[in-house]
Amino acid sequence: MPTHIRVTPRFGDSVRVVKGGLPGPRLVAEVGPDTVLSIAVDDEPGSAELAAQFARELAGAALRYAQECDDYTRTQTFSE
Repeated sequence: MPTHIRVTPRFGDSVRVVKGGLPGPRLVAEVGPDTVLSIAVDDEPGSAELAAQFARELAGAALRYAQECDDYTRTQTFSE
């Protein structure tokens, strides 16, 4: 059974690229005070190529998600 992780971003959460310490770069998302998601390259052959493809797919999906959020925001009505 898959593990599902739901993240609701809050102020102070961040995403960044980290270099050093491992065989290659890492994509790190810090969500809340105690949660860190890290996508990393390891020393297996083809790992960097697979990570690059995964990152491109993730980036494309993230851009589409951002557009959906923008569209959603424009259609919302807020009561005061």
